[in-house]
Amino acid sequence: MTNKATSNGKVNLTRRRLLLGMAAAPFVIRPSSWASTTSNPDVIIIGAGAAGLGAAVTLSDLGVSFVMIEAQSRIGGRAYTDHHTFGVPYDMGCHWLNYGRVNPWLDYGKTLGFTLTPVPDDDYDKYGLFVGNRKASAAEVKAYDDAYNHIEEKIGWVAEKSNNPDISPADAIKLESKWDKLSAYMMGPLDTAKEFDDFSCQDWWETPGSDPYFCKEGYGALVAHYGRKLPVQLATPAQGINWQGPGVQVQTSEGTISGKVVIITVSTGVLAADKIKFTPALPVKKQESFHYISMGTYNNVALQFSKDFFGLGPDRYVDYVNEDGTNPGGMLTNMGGTNLTYVYTGGDFGRDLELAGVNAAVEWGLNEVIKIYGSNVRNHFIKGMFTRWGEHPWTLGSYAAAEPGYFHMRAELRQTIADKLFFAGEATHPLQWATCGGGLLSGINAANNVAAVLET
Repeated sequence: MTNKATSNGKVNLTRRRLLLGMAAAPFVIRPSSWASTTSNPDVIIIGAGAAGLGAAVTLSDLGVSFVMIEAQSRIGGRAYTDHHTFGVPYDMGCHWLNYGRVNPWLDYGKTLGFTLTPVPDDDYDKYGLFVGNRKASAAEVKAYDDAYNHIEEKIGWVAEKSNNPDISPADAIKLESKWDKLSAYMMGPLDTAKEFDDFSCQDWWETPGSDPYFCKEGYGALVAHYGRKLPVQLATPAQGINWQGPGVQVQTSEGTISGKVVIITVSTGVLAADKIKFTPALPVKKQESFHYISMGTYNNVALQFSKDFFGLGPDRYVDYVNEDGTNPGGMLTNMGGTNLTYVYTGGDFGRDLELAGVNAAVEWGLNEVIKIYGSNVRNHFIKGMFTRWGEHPWTLGSYAAAEPGYFHMRAELRQTIADKLFFAGEATHPLQWATCGGGLLSGINAANNVAAVLET
């Protein structure tokens, strides 16, 4: 989930900005001893992403026994830093530490000595706004800022004052100029992972807004450090949950685990695909929430170059659009000074690119850079990679956003069932959805709720 600030570095004092002033939940650094047991645990945690790890740490602090299982052969979920493909930290999933002042990972990373820096202001007069292959003029920079701010304000008006706040932005806003179209692309496919007509104004407005940070060592490395000593059964996907009668039984590829309650942290994509069978079946509204808080598509084409030909400095974002408003896009250049660049893709086209495969996506991303900087770019190209979260069997998408008309389903998604089935994950957080910070906070919250239930 990316963000765009105004080119002068200022932010509007809208509800989204004011939410940044809200205090984050306390972030407890893990103790050295654990309360977990592997037989007859109180709690079974499904998934060792940010939410599952947060739940495990919290339960341990509270002295509640648990077993945590994970379908993949590693922890971290959609937060994963690959150190092998390019020889430098490469975040294949989460990369932007969004909502820094309320993102619990920020304080944790600073405490542990990770290199965390605020995202530079998008000073497009000096850096990256392109129209075709030319640098945008100062007047065009202002036009882009004005268009973005106008659309944001219009979405806010719909969400707060309209008689029908749960419509899509496309239902309320006519996109006329190329700056409108570029802004809509940033807010849609490159922010919400969905097209401008495929997400709820109300849902988008209920996020804290901007203030992102980068972690030079990798966001995934930060998450992996947090969970590095946690007991977890890897390569153990959950296949079914029987919550009939006392307690719960979780059927896995390695056998059945029995406990008192279960915390389910898998994505709504996995739940909507019915990869975990529930006995008895879940209430209809709960099942509907998996489909209406649906996964979108947002990926990066990672391109490694032999030199920084951009000349913008490290971690600089470049927006671009054609004269006629076609081909809007964004890329993050020279990440952490490593000569690694992301070309972002999302929404419908991003999904088509997933299906086309890695090679086609890398060639597309390289051509996007060439359109702006010229054919000489290819002489500096070393190799590329493409993430395909929609094709990943244990996520089936990048992150979740409410479809128009179904903002209320996010509350339904996080509702506990029978004091036995607890739901966590980025999609369940009321404000920081679509983020690793939201996932962590949701896991902490679920664990505290579980402890309260077990105590009674």
